[in-house]
Amino acid sequence: MKVFFVVNPAAGTSSKRNLPGLIKNYLDPGRFDPVVRFTEKPGHAREIAKEGVEQGVPLIYAVGGDGTVNEVAGALINTPAVLGILPMGSGNGLARHFRLPLMVRRSLKLLEKGKVVTMDYGMVNKIPFFCTAGVGFDAYVGKLFSEDPSRGGAVYVRKALEALFRYKPDDYTLIINGKQLGIHAFLVTFANASQYGNEAFIAPAADITDGLMDVVIFSSFPLIVAPALGIRLFTRMIDKSRFVQMIRCEKALLYGPSEKMVIHYDGETHQCGREMEVEIVKAGLRILVP
Repeated sequence: MKVFFVVNPAAGTSSKRNLPGLIKNYLDPGRFDPVVRFTEKPGHAREIAKEGVEQGVPLIYAVGGDGTVNEVAGALINTPAVLGILPMGSGNGLARHFRLPLMVRRSLKLLEKGKVVTMDYGMVNKIPFFCTAGVGFDAYVGKLFSEDPSRGGAVYVRKALEALFRYKPDDYTLIINGKQLGIHAFLVTFANASQYGNEAFIAPAADITDGLMDVVIFSSFPLIVAPALGIRLFTRMIDKSRFVQMIRCEKALLYGPSEKMVIHYDGETHQCGREMEVEIVKAGLRILVP
């Protein structure tokens, strides 16, 4: 069986130079025919994955972080091709949601012992996402992180701590489940998966196969409680906070305060207008999991 491996050499902090040799050593050559391709520019992962789909390749791996997964998975939605993930990014949100192995050898074992499930995906302003999308503090931090040449979870945490003292919550209008809500929010997250990555569970009860997204409205809060909220985020307890409201829906519309609103999806940031249209597409992607 032919298997594509779409490798982002810039993802995470580890070198990918020896990866082709590792893949060939770990896979049974009598059963698998691996093709390893390295990306060279933004959007290239999607192009390579699309080539694989057109060639009828049954299994296409994203090797990198959530941005790489987003590009590869975006080419696979509503096709027979199955997404595999070798998590090598800073957050690895989708991989961690499914409890995928983080080591190369264990990840490749899924080719023999894994199963295929069909998951939902989201659309934000017609752009697919697979973990989370949102606006507010997390988008602000994501923009700062994208502008830093350094990678890794430690860099992201440092950026978040720096931003915590500078960022100001904003006013939004959210239309959801037939209601219009005026909210003053620190952030608004639309979660298909349970976490951002790095075990930061923004929507602990999110089910990636239920045809719904969990909308997380995080109200403004005094800085003195930030450490306690951080602990809740990493212990699956953020939904129990009095500063957090959770609403489930299939689609939602959010209006922001600026014509240059910055949003995030799967760790990537994007500047749009005032409007953010989000919806869930049920059972649109096949993925290899333990």
